Parts: sequence; C-alpha cells; structure tokens
Amino acid sequence: MKILMLTWEFPPFISGGLGTACYGIARGLLKKGVEVSLVLPSAQDVYFPLRRPGDVDLLPVRFLDSKKEAVFKSEHYKSVSERLLSLGISSQPESYLEPGFTGSPVWERIVEESETSVRLSCLGEDRRRE
Repeated sequence: MKILMLTWEFPPFISGGLGTACYGIARGLLKKGVEVSLVLPSAQDVYFPLRRPGDVDLLPVRFLDSKKEAVFKSEHYKSVSERLLSLGISSQPESYLEPGFTGSPVWERIVEESETSVRLSCLGEDRRRE
C-alpha cells in the first residue's frame, strides 16, 4: 500500500502535538511495509518518499523537477533542519496559518506520480482516492 501524507508540521520542526503524531503514524506505517510520501508546505515542488522507518529522521527529498533535484543533491548541509530550511519549509509551522497561505498546487501532481491509493491528511481531512 502507498499513502500520501499531507501535513504542515513534522520533526524537526514542530510547534505542538501534530508533528509528533504524524511522525509516529508515518513510522508505524513504514514498519508495516507501507510506503509513505510525505508532503510539507515548501517553496519548492518537493515531497519526501519515506520507505524505511529510519527515513522519518532523514527525510529524503524528491523534486518533481529532476534538474533541481540534481543541483540540490550536490549541495552539502550540516543537518536535516538546515536542508529543510533551504527548501523553504518553515521552522515555525504555525506560520502556514497566516492569511494568504494556500498550500502547494503541487500536491495533486505528487498524488499522480507516487500512485498512492490513500491520502492521509494531518491537516484535518482524510480522503480515499477514487
């Protein structure tokens, strides 16, 4: 099974219990052999293909544009936090609640690319793909 998880909060950037809950859900699913594609609001068209339980700590990045991915992979970052900040992911997830934030239009493209059968939203709504 493949799951697309949408959330605005995930470690190392958390401001409350949502990020911790999403982390635990993702890790538990991965331990059961479920593939999780994590989407966080960012300035780049990226998602995080989580395939092993340890990926919840490493957060491997996948760009929809392979040229941008090649450039990103050539860069060196001191920490996961530094790497996430370079993608435009906020270290203060509550900032996504500011007026004018609409989320990423890339989410539907990620659904198609990752061929997920279930979308798990940690944003407040769960939907099954038809």
